[in-house]
Amino acid sequence: MIKNTLLIGALFCLSFASTSQTTATDFTVDDCSGTTHNLFDELDDGKVIVIAWTMPCFSCIAPCLTAQDAVYSFNTSHADRVKCYLVDDYADTDCATIVAWGESNGFAHVDAYFSDAAISMDDYGIPGMPKIVVLGCTGHKVFYNGNLSVSYDDIQAAIEEALSAEGCVSSVVENDPILDLSLYPNPSKNKMNLSYTLPEASSVDVEIYNCTGVLIESLIFDAQGVGSFNRSIDVTNFAEGMYFIKVKTNTSAVTVKFIVSR
Repeated sequence: MIKNTLLIGALFCLSFASTSQTTATDFTVDDCSGTTHNLFDELDDGKVIVIAWTMPCFSCIAPCLTAQDAVYSFNTSHADRVKCYLVDDYADTDCATIVAWGESNGFAHVDAYFSDAAISMDDYGIPGMPKIVVLGCTGHKVFYNGNLSVSYDDIQAAIEEALSAEGCVSSVVENDPILDLSLYPNPSKNKMNLSYTLPEASSVDVEIYNCTGVLIESLIFDAQGVGSFNRSIDVTNFAEGMYFIKVKTNTSAVTVKFIVSR
């Protein structure tokens, strides 16, 4: 096709350019099944989003499958936290066509298909075919930006970094809610009460992050016995906004959102 030939030639001319894009660009769009996605909301909820753009074309199959397979390798360890999105490059292929292309070429683990110009390769430097990015954290960071050729190991490593990087916190429970954690009042003006239950003796670390994933306060409690505990958290000097509190014991970790509102 003329479109494919011209675009591939242009991309090879650009393949030696570099990109300094370090943060994601937000979008709110419907996928091909009609479900609405807001990128920043999904990242704020602890998701890691891997976006693979395709023409679609024959040479796009293997690299996009590489991205899908890297995502699926986390299906057991981080169920529902790592997502693979397959996107038409310039939204000039309709949903029916791109979905049929994916299904006929082995894309059994794509979480959503898109054909919407709001999800743009141009937001991440040079376009590439394929073009694959790994996005994560409340700071909406870019952990991987691949053009023309991609690496399974590099994509997998980027996903692991996004899941565990300092300042990358999730608003979902990370382990079984055995701590019976509660935080109130929420929203809070001055002080909050943090309560939790320890099923076994453990030290307790409490970390508070702002909405961009920066650690702003850390509290460490020495070994505590079995039982229920209450701690007062002073937020008097916190600016208004959304925060995350992460409570870690020897065997569990739970992260929840809270709001400071005057």
